Parts: sequence; structure tokens; C-alpha cells
Amino acid sequence: MTIAPGRTIWLECRGEGTPTVILESGIHDSSDSWVTLALVPPAVGPDVFTALATVTRVCRYDRPGTILVADEPSLTERSSPVTMPRTIDDAANDLDALIDVAELKPPYLLVGHSFGGFLQTYFAQTRADEVAGLVLVDAFSAAIPTLFGEQWSAYERVLNGGTEPLASDPAFERWDITSSVQLAQAAPALREDLPVVVISKTEPFALPPDMEGFTSDDLERVWQGGQSSLAAMVPGTPHILAEGSDHLVQAREPDLVTQAILLTLNRIRGESP
Repeated sequence: MTIAPGRTIWLECRGEGTPTVILESGIHDSSDSWVTLALVPPAVGPDVFTALATVTRVCRYDRPGTILVADEPSLTERSSPVTMPRTIDDAANDLDALIDVAELKPPYLLVGHSFGGFLQTYFAQTRADEVAGLVLVDAFSAAIPTLFGEQWSAYERVLNGGTEPLASDPAFERWDITSSVQLAQAAPALREDLPVVVISKTEPFALPPDMEGFTSDDLERVWQGGQSSLAAMVPGTPHILAEGSDHLVQAREPDLVTQAILLTLNRIRGESP
């Protein structure tokens, strides 16, 4: 889809029905993270994208500079490269433009994994009338820098690619995360009547043994605090623990993620489970 002169964003939509579900991947991940290609054994599928297409319209898209899942990972060429680093305002404006050219009709049910949940939350904060619901899959929270304190800069470097081999490419996705957190904190609160579900992992992140600036225990403590802060954004938000799952919940337990989205769809539509 051409969203501006010289700029395209790759989008795939399937299924029929309302509201349209928009899937957002985590930092550096292409939208492949929502399809069968990314399922992690013992998960057998169907993947979240395929399952949702049987009940409503569902769309996934590639942010610029994200990684395609393959035997030899590479940066997506499906979406045009842009100048890095970016902020969540840039991401929200891109999604606005993509929605417009694809003629997707509001309101939308937004589903975001990890940093993608942070992006989707900001979209819901700043475009409240366009959003019908929000499902956060082990999402990054704007509270994390404060929870980390002096260790935040070390973790921010990890988030932005750290030792990732593709990080040397100028097109590789990078974020001004500190500025983005400030934008999120200054944005309006989520609507109190917005259907929100938070899904959280229970297994620790896999960190390299030479990690500097923070420990695995530090990260797990901070991440759990961030998950609690997400669940507290809207009163009555269900907080689901994905027992036995690591951070890639949609790949480890696609059925759980799909069911959480379907329950949110039912709530939006006013239907019984």
C-alpha cells in the first residue's frame, strides 16, 4: 500500500466482519510473528491470524526495518525503509495513513505483542473514537523506564537491537524509546469503558550470559510490574497468565491469544461468550 510519495507499507487482510482486528508485532518483528511460519512447538495452530480470519476481518502489516522470519533472517523489503530512530507518534501516523489507503472502517480491535502493544496503546489513547478494544500480549509498558531506574539505559540498548546481527543496517528498526514513553505519558488516558485484556508470560526472558547493566531477576521484576500497570489502566481489565509460556505467547499458545481476542470481540459486539 502506498501511504505517501515513495513510501509503501505491506498489508495483508483476510476474513469478513466487524470490528476489524489489527495485529501489531513486537520490536524488530515483522508481521510473520502472527502466522503459522512463526509457531513454536508444541503449538500446532491454527495461528492467530488464520484463526481470526474465520470470524472477522483481520489485518497484519510490516513496520519498516523489521525482520522477516526465515532460515536466514533479513529485513523486510515489503515496506519501504525510513530514517531511524522513530517515535510512537511516527508509528501511529503510519497506521493512520495505512488505514486510510486500505479503506479500513473504524472502530478497530487492536492487538499488540510486546513493543507493538505499547504502540497500539498509544494509538488507542490518541484516537479513542476509532478503537473498540485492546488486547495486549505480554506488552511493553510505559512504566518500565521508571521501574528500572538507573538501569533503564542498559535495557533500552537491548531493546534497540543490542548485538542483533542485522542492527548494523541503517534501515534496521530503532526507536527513541525515552521520547516515546514521554509521549505516551502525556497522552490522554484510555477510555474507562474500553474493553481491554492483558496477557502475560510466566517464563523468564532468555538473556545472553554476558548481559551488562541489569540481571535476569531485575528484568523479571520490572516486567511483572509493567504488566500490572497495564492491567490497571482500565478498571476491570482481565489479566491472563500464559502458564508455561515465554515472551512469544502468540507462538507458544496461539489458542490462548485467539480466545482472548474472541472474548473481546464478543464483548464489543454485545454477544454472549
